[in-house]
Amino acid sequence: MRSAGRGERAHKISVREIVEAHYATLDAAGDEPITVRPAEGDRALAQVARRERPAAA
Repeated sequence: MRSAGRGERAHKISVREIVEAHYATLDAAGDEPITVRPAEGDRALAQVARRERPAAA
């Protein structure tokens, strides 16, 4: 994906879009069947983000 240039707005991509694209890529590659739904990936990534966020002073 390229960066937005001057006068262009960057397209915001949701975590869901990233997870779905990742799973679609794995499926297309013929890897193991995907058993994790994108919503589960969203929850897991949100939990990690909450843990890694610095505590408010």
